[in-house]
Amino acid sequence: MGPLPWSKRSVPGNVPRRKNAMTSVKPGLAATVILAIAASFVLPAHAQVPRDTYSDTWTAIDALGRRLPIGGEVPAPRANRFVGMFYFLTHGEHGRQGPFDITKILAKDPDAMEKPDSPLWGPVYASHHWGEPLFGYYLSRDAWVYRKHAQMLSDAGVDVVIFDVTNQHTYPRSYGTLCRVWSKIRAEGGKTPQIAFLAPFWDPARVAQTLYTDFYKPGKYADLWFRWEGKPLIMADPALITPEAIGKTRREPAQLAPGDTLGQSFRAQKTVSSVGGPFPTWATGDAA
Repeated sequence: MGPLPWSKRSVPGNVPRRKNAMTSVKPGLAATVILAIAASFVLPAHAQVPRDTYSDTWTAIDALGRRLPIGGEVPAPRANRFVGMFYFLTHGEHGRQGPFDITKILAKDPDAMEKPDSPLWGPVYASHHWGEPLFGYYLSRDAWVYRKHAQMLSDAGVDVVIFDVTNQHTYPRSYGTLCRVWSKIRAEGGKTPQIAFLAPFWDPARVAQTLYTDFYKPGKYADLWFRWEGKPLIMADPALITPEAIGKTRREPAQLAPGDTLGQSFRAQKTVSSVGGPFPTWATGDAA
């Protein structure tokens, strides 16, 4: 087989002549045909105007027929105003039992609300979904979900997500995964909200200190911090964050579900050879 029309041996200016239908077309007619074909691909003037496809031009209607407002129906964005959304990091962080979906539980047994001992509810203090999430029952370390959330929240105009850590757990594995994913998105040129934390209402000192020591003091993912008046935001009552409160020993029992394990951590200023202390748990039959 001979060289292809645009192979190295057959470059423009030295194209092999082949007998085909075009070789019998007169030059003037060939030019007319080429121009006609080119003209057929020219877009009309109105189609060449750039179209605004940013998320603030979108509208939507949900399954209940509720429609999002469009431009002119709501005020324009205002300076120094921010949109925040509370965000949970708990999926899979308190045991892997379940999921326990209230909607599906009631579908199986409409009287389940009157049966607190029903096995459909799972163990006491288990987490429950009110319904199945859009992306299924995911864990709070799912990088794909965090990437999709960043896109959806940014498109919705959310400026900051506020992690709910009001139950004395900060969930560093979960927020660490989210921060890694969102930092990568920003490095790729994408958008994500900023992040902040909501500490316990009644006893925020230990959580605030842990967040400061583990996250803020080392400067981890500082580009993601939401700052209020120039400082990273932790939502807590300053009057409750005292040296005495920070140093207080917790003796409340932590739940230990059957078959699960429970770990505790601490920091030591010097090398230690052994550790001892009280480690109360809920009364369970198979707790070590």
